[in-house]
Amino acid sequence: MSKSEISEQFIIIARRFCNWATSDYPANLQSVKQALELITELYLCGIRLTSEVQEVEEPTPIVETRESMRSTVFTHAGNLPLNYYSEVFNPLTIPAEEPVIGDLADDIADIYGDIEYGLSLVDAGFTEHAVWEWVFRMQTHWGEHATSAIRALHCYSSEQHAFI
Repeated sequence: MSKSEISEQFIIIARRFCNWATSDYPANLQSVKQALELITELYLCGIRLTSEVQEVEEPTPIVETRESMRSTVFTHAGNLPLNYYSEVFNPLTIPAEEPVIGDLADDIADIYGDIEYGLSLVDAGFTEHAVWEWVFRMQTHWGEHATSAIRALHCYSSEQHAFI
């Protein structure tokens, strides 16, 4: 698959995720499974993205995701039957750090913010910059939220026998 095809595929998945995140989905096991599928698909496609750009200039007048939309996503995600979970920030630290409390609604809202910002760049004609942002933010922000959410959603789904 070419770099361009991977970027196009990511954009499709990103739009699907953002549309889901802003919709008023029911607070049930099916929504948990849908969240798991979408976040996993987004992460999988995200690790395939590459950016050859080393330094990018910020296009203007692109504005970060409005806080009200992030708040809407946070509220919708907070209605899922799973909210809080235990996690360790850095699994590479030995001995293990003390576990902390993760927040699925915060994970989904933060992923949304980073992904939607890239989509606004694409819509403004700055696709190369959007890909750079997605790659950079995956390594520094939304990738951490995605992997934490995937693990929590998987564990919850398994306990609810959702895969049977």
